[in-house]
Amino acid sequence: KSAFGVTVNDVVLAACTAGLRRYLEAWDTIPDRALIGSIPVSTHGQPSGGATNQVSMMFVELPVHLSDPVKQLESIHAGSDSAKEMQRVVGTDLVSDIVELVPGSMFHMVTRLYSQSGLADRLAPMQNLIISNIMGSPIPVYMAGARVTAMYPFGPLAEGSGLNITVLSNMDEMNIGLIA
Repeated sequence: KSAFGVTVNDVVLAACTAGLRRYLEAWDTIPDRALIGSIPVSTHGQPSGGATNQVSMMFVELPVHLSDPVKQLESIHAGSDSAKEMQRVVGTDLVSDIVELVPGSMFHMVTRLYSQSGLADRLAPMQNLIISNIMGSPIPVYMAGARVTAMYPFGPLAEGSGLNITVLSNMDEMNIGLIA
């Protein structure tokens, strides 16, 4: 992080990108362009127009098509900076504001229709995967008197997305949960 002047999140995204590239290389299926990662970001503490949602999404290109890890990190840093600027301009509550306008029964009907019609198989997804980086406790955590030495989180899969990578810091370690 400090050596390249980037954020911890940038480093986490770059590590995930490098791992994805190695996996795709093993299957001889490296795409010729970046994958799109949907990255949940906390909006806690930011001004809100009354919405209770404390999380928003940003979309960052994950350059699995680049073989150099430094170029991957630089690309991710530039992309995440652009995504943060876009969020600042558009606002973090846009999606929740739109969802509030749609009646719950209609929203449920549209999502079921989307899923059952197979549209996810015919339309390009907004994202290829979801990557979350959650700050855990910086001090030891105990459960029933025993010290917790690792926590492997699992996040949800979204329609059209084949992988969720959730990273949780625990003391001086980062534990990674994958669900596909």
